[in-house]
Amino acid sequence: MLFGLARVLYRRGDADEAIFWFNAGRLRGNFDAWRSTDVVSARATMVALSREMPIELRKAQFADLQKLRGIVTKVIAWDETTPRNYDRRWIDFHGVAANKAGPGNGKPPISPGTIAPEKWDELAKQVREEYRKDLEVSIAMMSNARK
Repeated sequence: MLFGLARVLYRRGDADEAIFWFNAGRLRGNFDAWRSTDVVSARATMVALSREMPIELRKAQFADLQKLRGIVTKVIAWDETTPRNYDRRWIDFHGVAANKAGPGNGKPPISPGTIAPEKWDELAKQVREEYRKDLEVSIAMMSNARK
């Protein structure tokens, strides 16, 4: 849903809002992937979903690296304060475990589940920190490439 919102906003010409929601979607999606017990398929789903976003949007976020840093700081603050009151199983249904039985057998897909809920808060902190570190690495690479 957040990727869809980013796509619509970008098409409307609101690049900064689109970049915000694209990164919010990536951050939340990464969290959902890491809490899934089918983490390999879930992480692959996040890569695939990110690649489906308009290439222009993905490139636009790197046009102003300081602005991107500010947007991601806001995304992380949003993530820290916004409850995760959505069905976290969305990512499970894209993975291998969900499709083991094959299509058309009349049974609902299998949801592989998550790590223990009492570990989610710590995991969320780790995912946010990793996201921030990855941003800094990307900014450093882009800055060096422009020199």
